[in-house]
Amino acid sequence: MNSDVLLSYADEINSSWKYSLNIGANRLDQKINYGYTEAGSISTSGIYTLENSRVPLREVAKIFTKRIKQWLCLWKLSYRSILIL
Repeated sequence: MNSDVLLSYADEINSSWKYSLNIGANRLDQKINYGYTEAGSISTSGIYTLENSRVPLREVAKIFTKRIKQWLCLWKLSYRSILIL
C-alpha cells in the first residue's frame, strides 16, 4: 500500500515578489508472504515430485514486512521571475 499527500500554497507579496510552499508526505507499507516446500533427495531418478522424496519434506514459511516514510518541504521565493531562491 502506497499513500501520498501534498499540500501547496502560492501567493504574492507584491507585483514583484512571489512565493510558494509545498509540504507533503509518503508512506509505503509492504508485506510479503513467502513459502516453499523442499525435498532433500529423491527415491526414483527422473521423477521430480514432492511425493518421490526419500527424506521428510522441509517446509519454509516467512513473512517480510517493510515500512518507508518520507517527508517533503519545498519553499520558493522569486523576484520578477528572474531571481529565484
